[in-house]
Amino acid sequence: MFAQIFLGLALIIVGVCHLLNKRLFLHKNIESYVSDVRSFQKGAALPYFLLGILFMVMGIVEKKAILETLTFVMVYIILAIVPLTIALVNNKKHGGKYWFR
Repeated sequence: MFAQIFLGLALIIVGVCHLLNKRLFLHKNIESYVSDVRSFQKGAALPYFLLGILFMVMGIVEKKAILETLTFVMVYIILAIVPLTIALVNNKKHGGKYWFR
């Protein structure tokens, strides 16, 4: 539970850094993949916020044992699809590829 909450906080911090145009968590070669880094970072902030909130909430749900294991895993996967899709669309929009290497 605590690992999920700390991971959620870390992802929210990464989202804030992207929103404030800090390049702490960007790869050195990001300019070779992306034409407009500022616009890319602005689009990357939302998926990090959503994943951070999801990890924190699901950590609390796991601690409270509200859901059965299979239901918990399925809800986790279904809810994680949305921010991951947003991140992939942002990569495709700004870099032309879904995955950067």
